[in-house]
Amino acid sequence: MFPAWSALLADEGARFNDESRAEVAYFSDAAAELEAAAAGDAVFDLSALGAIGIGGDEAADFLQGQLTHDTRLLTPARSLLAAYCSPRGRALALLRLVAHGGGTAALLPAASLAATLQRLRMFVLRAKATLDDASNEWVRIGVVGERAANALASRFGTLPEAPDAALERHGVSLVRLRGAQPRFLALGHFNAVAPLWAELRAVARPAGSEAWRLTEILAGQPAVYPETADAFVPQMLNLQALDAISFRKGCYTGQEIVARTQYLGTLKRRLVLTRAALETPPAPGTPLAAGEAAIDAGRVVDAARHPAGGCALLAVAALEPAERLRLGTVPLRLEPLPY
Repeated sequence: MFPAWSALLADEGARFNDESRAEVAYFSDAAAELEAAAAGDAVFDLSALGAIGIGGDEAADFLQGQLTHDTRLLTPARSLLAAYCSPRGRALALLRLVAHGGGTAALLPAASLAATLQRLRMFVLRAKATLDDASNEWVRIGVVGERAANALASRFGTLPEAPDAALERHGVSLVRLRGAQPRFLALGHFNAVAPLWAELRAVARPAGSEAWRLTEILAGQPAVYPETADAFVPQMLNLQALDAISFRKGCYTGQEIVARTQYLGTLKRRLVLTRAALETPPAPGTPLAAGEAAIDAGRVVDAARHPAGGCALLAVAALEPAERLRLGTVPLRLEPLPY
């Protein structure tokens, strides 16, 4: 985390997950933050997302051969969600691509950054492309809620309307995200983002990493962590419904498996949104069972506490017994996805 940003957050009462101050767990009231995230106005530190800076004359061509989306569509007005797959067509990482400052920022869970960056660099070869850890270069924040959206509109003059739409003003890139309430991601250098944070703080509660994960889960937006890397083909994560796969672009790593899954209808597991009476969110990759059988019926993708009690979970689950899922002895109640 950028030192000045870390100091600003500490002055506002941030509780960090560890001494490195790499991630804000919560600010003054974790329960209130969850309530604001689910149905209020909140502004989030997103240092839990790492950032890869991608540049060079051939960066777009390089990414085109690596990711599931058509990276030629990436512009300052359009962000892209894309999976980075293994040769067997399973997602190693899920990246949010943002055109910023003449280059590209690729955002993903910080825990997955080092392995993803190392693997991508293996395939640069002679391409004129550079890939660097830019996590300490750009500040990332999230924004949720109607009043917070109005504050953004006042600062930027307008807002991206459709999911994945973006704009860049005053050194900040702003991306519209999916969700039942207005949700945005903002990216920029400290001197550009710090004043925006201060303006949003006047109308929105500051919140940390678990509250942000709750907004992602309720929006049906999956993440890929080290525990689930190479576990799911992109369609298991509903990436075809989230406009994160192009079936018209050329070849990329894992493309044959992804295309075969789509056109032959071989998908046997899919992403589901569930609620469970659990006090502690289960870790990504935690196995699920179905009914009374002890079979592997799926895996947890992400989980967070819910302000109404228990936890909200995204999981990849077998299609047939999905209505009888359980985690240990705790039944999972299916909720409708918002898309």
